[in-house]
Amino acid sequence: MWTRLLGIAMVPLTGMGLVAAPSLSERLAVVDATTATERDVLALNTVLELRFAVTAELVPVETVLRSQAFGITVDQASGFMGFDLVAQMAKTRSAVDAVLAEAPVAAIADTVRRTLGEMRSAVDAGTANLELDLVHRTYKGVTDSLTMESERMLDVIVSAASTTAGRAAGAQVVTQHLVDAYELVRAAISEVEALFRLTILGGDADPTVARVDLIGARTLYRLQLSQLAKSSSDGIRTAIERLEAGEGPATFDAAVDGQVAATKPLSVLQLASTFKASFTRADMLREVTRAATEDATALVHQRRSEARDRLGRDLTLLLVLAIATVGTALLIAWSITRRLRPLAARAQAVSEGDLRGAPADERGPREVTLVARALNQTVATLRHIDAQAATLARGDLDDEILSVPGAGNLGASIHATVQELSKAWREGEELQQRLAHQANHDLLTSLPNRKAALEALEHALARANRHGDAVWVLFCDLDGFKRANDTFGHHIGDRVLRTCAERLAASVRGGDVVARLGGDEFVIITDRLTSAREAAELARRLIDVIGEPIEFDGVSTRVGLSVGIGMSLDGHATALDLLRDADNAVHRAKKLGKGRYEVFDEQARDELALHNELEQALRVALDHDDLRLHYQLVTDTVTGVVQGLEALCRWERDGVPVSPADFIPVAEQSDLINDLGCWALRTATRQLAEWTAEGKFPEAYVAVNVSGRHLLSDGLVDDVRAALDESGLDPRRLVIEITETVIVSDLVTAVAHLEAVRALGVRVALDDFGTGYTSIGQLWRLPIDVLKIDGSFIRHLETAHDHVIVELMIEVAHTLGLGLVAEGVETAAQQDTLRELNCDAIQGFLIARPQPPDRVVTSV
Repeated sequence: MWTRLLGIAMVPLTGMGLVAAPSLSERLAVVDATTATERDVLALNTVLELRFAVTAELVPVETVLRSQAFGITVDQASGFMGFDLVAQMAKTRSAVDAVLAEAPVAAIADTVRRTLGEMRSAVDAGTANLELDLVHRTYKGVTDSLTMESERMLDVIVSAASTTAGRAAGAQVVTQHLVDAYELVRAAISEVEALFRLTILGGDADPTVARVDLIGARTLYRLQLSQLAKSSSDGIRTAIERLEAGEGPATFDAAVDGQVAATKPLSVLQLASTFKASFTRADMLREVTRAATEDATALVHQRRSEARDRLGRDLTLLLVLAIATVGTALLIAWSITRRLRPLAARAQAVSEGDLRGAPADERGPREVTLVARALNQTVATLRHIDAQAATLARGDLDDEILSVPGAGNLGASIHATVQELSKAWREGEELQQRLAHQANHDLLTSLPNRKAALEALEHALARANRHGDAVWVLFCDLDGFKRANDTFGHHIGDRVLRTCAERLAASVRGGDVVARLGGDEFVIITDRLTSAREAAELARRLIDVIGEPIEFDGVSTRVGLSVGIGMSLDGHATALDLLRDADNAVHRAKKLGKGRYEVFDEQARDELALHNELEQALRVALDHDDLRLHYQLVTDTVTGVVQGLEALCRWERDGVPVSPADFIPVAEQSDLINDLGCWALRTATRQLAEWTAEGKFPEAYVAVNVSGRHLLSDGLVDDVRAALDESGLDPRRLVIEITETVIVSDLVTAVAHLEAVRALGVRVALDDFGTGYTSIGQLWRLPIDVLKIDGSFIRHLETAHDHVIVELMIEVAHTLGLGLVAEGVETAAQQDTLRELNCDAIQGFLIARPQPPDRVVTSV
């Protein structure tokens, strides 16, 4: 009798073990997920603490500098703010160093130390030697690095929360608090920066646009604050209530509201008070983020403790069940081994994967009957599982068998696994579809991307080749998009691109392909046009619809469109060739005035062939050193002493001079212009060094023109340094000349490269001044040493209009401490007028024409 009882007891023990075992991996995954989440939460909090601390360090430094700019001493400014600014700078620096020591990522800590190093050295040397631009660059460099690192850590936490283990651990609740707190910090900092831009930075910013930015930043801060208060715990809400009731935040809010409606900048006293208020609000915001972090870590710690407790109970249960099952099995095996031999043979066959045998005989002793019935039930369950596995392997996720669970706890557990696999399979298919869509579509506009456009064009050409139809490509390039993007910001620029994409898609017929190639370039592919006239009508319609005003969120802007039309009348062209033809046509349209369309025809093809042939010849000339530099003198307006020489590139091809107006634009459209600039730098510096050794031009400089492509490339500084090292020329005797249009095309990169060149000791001249887009008020912000007045103003110097303009340019240059050269001086009357206007130096045919080195005179 006892053997029957043991046999009966073994079945539920085994079933309970099978149910408990699958939970172990889940418990372990939850423990690991909560541990990782807690580590990442603390790391993110440290980075946010570092950002608060760095902002606190920079506030008193900038306060001192701004106060000095208003003629207020450090002691007076300290009195305005209610604390010792010098002591505050030392205190905030110590706070930053303390947080840096706890930084979770060594790389970000090293980056912040390096960025702060130059500014701290200047502070230690005395704030009088510290420039605002250095503080602004330091602040931008540090905040950009910390923003990137904090967003990376936040992405890690969000990604972990989206996993199965993360969801089981409640990590999604943790993540929401952190996301809301982080967005509040970012919105608060954006509001402070917007207020500072409006009331402090000044410059050439449009006050109306600056106030719009401030209103937007303030609205976003209030929205994020409200969002966090609604979705957070009591601790966070208490910190927010303290923030709302604080005197510092209230003072800062009053300053923001006042400045939005004001027409003048803040007074010095208001400015100091605003600095102090922003500092106080930052401290209270830090309490909010700390509360969020404490809530997060507490919740994660609680979930980990619960997971560990459940894991311990599961392990104990499994151990007890395993011991009980093994003991029971041994007793039963000892008592009825001989009776179970047939069942053992069947079980052996089942263990080898043979599920096709006849059911086990359930007759005989009760113990044998029980085991046989269990074996048959297990075989039935395994057959059911095998059928479900085969269905999954076929990918038939809608088969009814997948929804039917097997018998017993094992069948239920396996059924749950099958359901998870089916879900994972469907999610994988959906993910694959999304990835396939993303691989072929632009994320911003949802239009097909360049890859998809080329595939569509190849298919269209293949159809046209079979049927003899024409294929048309309209290359669409927005006009004025960069101006709108720089004026209103990238978020507005993205909405402009989406609006233009929608307008283009709505202007074509079904079956036509509208794709975005990148930036502000779109392409339309169609095989439904029958003539060039229809293509022109479509181009004009697109130009009109894109030119309509774009309005949203109280912002109104307008962009234009240039269209290049390429065609294949028989489908024999390649996709790349046809796209290149349309691209060349749109460049031609932009060159002829924008807001128009051009068709790539035989004339354009001939021009392109001539362009390519000239480019290849110029490349050969560079390789064979067939180019020459001629030099034009720059002399003192009063004494006539030679101050410098401008190096000008000349080329004779097969004995026939080629105009620089022909080959320089060809070089600028390729990397040849960089090679040409490097050659000119080396040749000019070597020539001046040779003249100096011969006793000629001992004090003169040589000026070399640098193209926009070369200036914006990463190799300019290395090319200048190499030319100076090879020639041994004093860097102060080298001047590089750049034009206004080059600077405004990419102001940030251009200024950075010019500052690096000036750090070598080389001077910078702004050529053709007056013909570009640089305002006189911007000159003091540009890293230049010399202004060169364009010859078009000198040519009409006798007119009252140009006389006044030239006089104003000379006064501005002298006021800013810049050197001055008037170009294009061709008459003695022009020279006399420039001498009366106190112009420093002149250059032109009146003094000397450009000459080869052996014909350059040393005096005039």
